[in-house]
Amino acid sequence: MPLSKKSSFQKHKIKDSPIYSVTVRIVAMDKDFQNVVASGTGVVVAQNLVLTAKHVFEDFAVKFGIGKINSAGVAETDDFNIWVMFMSNHPGQLYHVYEVAQIHLNPYSDLALFHLNSFDKAGKNHRYFSSPLSLVIPSIGERVTAFGYPKSKVVVRRDEQGTSHIEINDEPSISVGEIKDVHPEKRDNFSITFPSALTNARMDGGMSGGPVFNDEGMLIGLVCRGYDLVDDEEPISYIALLWPLMATIVELKGERIPLYKLAEDGIVKTEGLEHIIIDDREVENRYAISYNREVTAVKKLDLPPIGRNDPCPCGSGKKYKKCCSP
Repeated sequence: MPLSKKSSFQKHKIKDSPIYSVTVRIVAMDKDFQNVVASGTGVVVAQNLVLTAKHVFEDFAVKFGIGKINSAGVAETDDFNIWVMFMSNHPGQLYHVYEVAQIHLNPYSDLALFHLNSFDKAGKNHRYFSSPLSLVIPSIGERVTAFGYPKSKVVVRRDEQGTSHIEINDEPSISVGEIKDVHPEKRDNFSITFPSALTNARMDGGMSGGPVFNDEGMLIGLVCRGYDLVDDEEPISYIALLWPLMATIVELKGERIPLYKLAEDGIVKTEGLEHIIIDDREVENRYAISYNREVTAVKKLDLPPIGRNDPCPCGSGKKYKKCCSP
């Protein structure tokens, strides 16, 4: 029986779901821990490297009164910190908390990468799972599953020793729908000016930057825009496609390189690199990039086979045979 593409939205209640191993909550706070804002979701793409929507960081900058973040990240201000929180499998610990160390904003799309610093031993020794990326432009009618942390509320409490502890309450949520339209280059010149896809999967505030998977468990985009529902109308949401991500400049050991190089080396698991045309040198802080749609043969990633009784890679928490298995 074919899988339903009907739009659906529900709280994710599976505590040991694999989706928690690849996603993070994003929290910003001032130096005094007085002003705390939780808004946004991230997805791990390599060890210590997380992907989210660029506007998550830009919104933090506006909320803390420092204007826009430039291409160098947040190095120009000391007014606030940005943290991420992983669900922990360490006994007696609910979360691993990491500081966002470096931010790399993509010049072409609503995409950003950031590095992590851990402050506890368990976090430093933690090995993350990472999501394999698909750069292939999805097809109209393709089923998609999005995940994120809407309605996040954060409280910072201090114990008797004066140590601050972060307490977070949210509603991890799964949203299912289908691709309704595709904009390989951009939708328009003023709002969604980057490669995107229209979907009827509902995407609430706080899910920005959250992963969007296809039925093969490949990361095909990020939550970037959702619109409030009116009565019983079908949801309207947009996802940022991933192919421009390959031009994002990251700094490793003092060297500036495009993410494309890490994908070539297999550090970032990527499918569809054959479509990417990228300059071999940096000009004015960016690498020119384009998408070759004439490519017909794409090498599939050699991923471990999924057992029918394994958790579905889409993150639903269901067994594969009862979810995305063909």
